[in-house]
Amino acid sequence: MRWLIPLFALTFCVLSGATIPPLLQQPLVQASIRADANAWVPGKNVRVAIHLTITPEWHIYWRNPGHSGLPTTVQWTLPPEFSATPLEMPLPTNFAQPGDIIGYGYKDTVTFLTTITVPKNAAMGSTPKIAANVSWLSCKDKCLPGEATVSLTLPVAAESTPTHAPLFSAAEASLPSLKSQALARDIQQAAKTTGPETQVTLDVTWAAAMKDVQAFPEVLENAEVSAAKITHNDKQSSITLTVRRLAGSKKAGNTLPVLLVFTDPQGQRHGFTAEIRLATTN
Repeated sequence: MRWLIPLFALTFCVLSGATIPPLLQQPLVQASIRADANAWVPGKNVRVAIHLTITPEWHIYWRNPGHSGLPTTVQWTLPPEFSATPLEMPLPTNFAQPGDIIGYGYKDTVTFLTTITVPKNAAMGSTPKIAANVSWLSCKDKCLPGEATVSLTLPVAAESTPTHAPLFSAAEASLPSLKSQALARDIQQAAKTTGPETQVTLDVTWAAAMKDVQAFPEVLENAEVSAAKITHNDKQSSITLTVRRLAGSKKAGNTLPVLLVFTDPQGQRHGFTAEIRLATTN
């Protein structure tokens, strides 16, 4: 999948010769790191949050940014034998960009989560430090790349006390979940392939009258995926995407994961991933 920085971003950053404000002096995105415990306990897990505060009216991108932009990434530097799980991203939203290009990402604030596993042989009384290099592309009427390195040092102890409970509770609630899938009573899918294109459709029957239904396809290595076309009425949604095989690829893949996001009658956002079977492209 190729991510294209929008023409307006290239014009601003490359052709205009405009001076880019130093991000350290006027950061469009501010990053911080928090743990849900006040110590590393040997052999135990610690949830760690990367919290980003985004300047109003600007946005950054999900792991699939859409047809323009760049994904937000986190690279970890860990002590020996510490490990981190893949980054968990909360439910994104979509937004229109110049040229009617749809992007997927975040505004205002966003919290990414990971789980750090502490080795069983971590030395008591030591103070291991973890660091995360966070990079993003922030966009409004222009786009500016940014990055920050944040770090966290905790003592190794026999036990720990929970910390930052409200932050982690809210972050966990904003993640996709299998529990949310129970709110879809029935999901029917179909795929039709013509040449290099496969059109896939999801027909969803919801358990209640949902609203603000959105669909976010994951990145496919050998194909480009269109923005979703959605028709919705009360408890019924029909979601259509077009998967176009890249030149030189024999097929787009076997499945297309699509994150379905919706709002329930109480105003709570939910999301779960549906695996769409793709017809084989000859």
